Amino acid sequence: MNCPTDTHTTPVQTWQKGQRLAIEPRWLTILRQAEQDAGRSGCTGVAKRLIKPAHSPSCDGKPYSRMYVSQYINNLANPLQASAPFIESVLSAYGDGRIDCPHQKTDISKTQCHTLAAITWGQVANTGYERLDQWRACQDCLQNPANQQTKQTKATP
Repeated sequence: MNCPTDTHTTPVQTWQKGQRLAIEPRWLTILRQAEQDAGRSGCTGVAKRLIKPAHSPSCDGKPYSRMYVSQYINNLANPLQASAPFIESVLSAYGDGRIDCPHQKTDISKTQCHTLAAITWGQVANTGYERLDQWRACQDCLQNPANQQTKQTKATP
């Protein structure tokens, strides 16, 4: 066998600039699909939803640049060397980390959902109708982690 192999005896993928991998990582497929679904906003719209994790105060809550995202979409950066925070950001924004919020009538990240569900009455009191409505909706929502046991008991006869 001329091809170098990893522990599972599958061929190791090599990457060249401008060339797609034979087997793309799942996060890259999700990223490319998100760019196609974004329509006119394209790569810029996708980049605005990819928020950097809070590993340093200077980048906390800032989106990744359009140029950084574009390099992966257009095969100008090696997807096998992508940073773990970037991959995590892609998956939380567009992959498994999304759920449909029945109150907002849109998809939001699971982290955002859990943050909204964890808000207490003391944090909501006297803040305005919009936040109060969100809090009320979260109290009865089946996506709320506090309501997960109720959901499971209703499912079992």
